[in-house]
Amino acid sequence: SGVSTLASPYSMVTSGYVGVGICIGIGLFYWCGVLLMIGCMQYSGDISRYTLIASTAFPRWGRLITSLLFYLETLCTLLGFLIAVGDLAQSIPTHVHHFGLLNTREFATFVAMVVIVPATWFEKLSTVSFFSLCCTLGLLFVMVLTIYIGFFGGVGFKARIPLVRTSQISKSIGIYSFGYGSAPIYPSIYYSMRNQGSFTLVLSIAFGVFTAVFLLFGLLGSFMFGFTTAPLITQNLPSHLLASRLASWVSFVIPVSKFPLLMHPITSDIHEIIARKFTIQPKSLVSILIRVVVSSFTTLVIMAIALGLPKFAGIIEFVGSSIDMLLGVILPIVFYMKIYQFTLPRAHMVGLVIMLLVGICLAVTGTIASIKDILA
Repeated sequence: SGVSTLASPYSMVTSGYVGVGICIGIGLFYWCGVLLMIGCMQYSGDISRYTLIASTAFPRWGRLITSLLFYLETLCTLLGFLIAVGDLAQSIPTHVHHFGLLNTREFATFVAMVVIVPATWFEKLSTVSFFSLCCTLGLLFVMVLTIYIGFFGGVGFKARIPLVRTSQISKSIGIYSFGYGSAPIYPSIYYSMRNQGSFTLVLSIAFGVFTAVFLLFGLLGSFMFGFTTAPLITQNLPSHLLASRLASWVSFVIPVSKFPLLMHPITSDIHEIIARKFTIQPKSLVSILIRVVVSSFTTLVIMAIALGLPKFAGIIEFVGSSIDMLLGVILPIVFYMKIYQFTLPRAHMVGLVIMLLVGICLAVTGTIASIKDILA
C-alpha cells in the first residue's frame, strides 16, 4: 500500500530500531502464509483463489467468513484513505475559501469525494486499474522528493531514535502488517501464471524489494524528523519549499487514485446481486443507474465515518493487526493444517502450531493497541 509506505517513518519512530527486526519478522510470516496458501492450492487443481482455499478446508462456512473479512478489510482501508486525505490536506498551503462551514480537513474530504465518486462508476477493471498506476508512480515521486528535501532542503538526517520504545512498540505491528496486507491476492496470481514453478522466486524477490524500500524510507524519514514524525511524513515537510508542496499535493492524490480500484469489487458484487434478484439486463440504463447509486452511496457512507474518526494511524494499525494478520497469516495456517491434517509430519504440525500462536499474539497485541489509539 502506498499510504503504508508514507507511514513507515512513523512506525519506525514508534517502535525504535527494533522495528527493523519486527518488520522483517512480520514479512517472513506473510511470506510463509502465502506459501501455505499455495500448498493448499496444490491439494486440488480446482482451487484458483483464496475463498476456494477456505471452502476446501471448511466447506460449510469458510467461503462466507473469508468473503466477509475481505469486504471488511476493503471498507476499513477505504476509510483510512479518506482520513489520510483530510490529514494530508492540512499540510498543503491553500487559499481556498471554505465559506465558514467546513474546516480544511472537512473541505478536503469533500473535494476528494467529488473526484472519487465519478471514478467509481466505471465498470471495466482495465479503466479502473489506470488509477492504481497513478498511485504507484505518485508514491515513487513522493519518496524521491522527501529524500531530496532531506539532503538539499535544510532538513538533514540528524535526528536519532532509541533502540526500542517498549510502551509504543505494539502500535507499530499494525502498520508493518498493513504494508503486507495484499497477501491474499497471491493465490489468484499463482493460478494465472504460466510457469508456476518460478512463483516462489518471484514472491521472494517481491517481498524482499518491498521490505528493503519500506525499511530504507522508514529509517531515512525517522532520521529527518525524529520524535516529531507525523503518521504521514509529508505532513512534516517544510511548507515553504516547492518540493514539499509537490510532495504534499501528490501524496494527496495517492489515496484518491487508489480508492476506485479498491471500491470496484464491492460495488460490482452488490450490483450483481441486485441485477440478479430483479432480472435487470446488463449494460441497460437501469443497470448503469444502479451502479452509480450503489457506488455513490457507499462512498458517501465511508466519507461520513471518516469525518467522525480522524485517526489515520489508528485505522491502519487496526486493519493491519486484525484483519490483515488474520487473512494473511492466521487463517492460511489453519487452512493448511485442516486440509493436510492426516498427512502432515508431527514436526511440521508443531512448527505450524508455534507459528499460529505467535501470529495470534501479534494480532491481539496490535489490535488492542490500535483500538486504544483510536479511542484516545
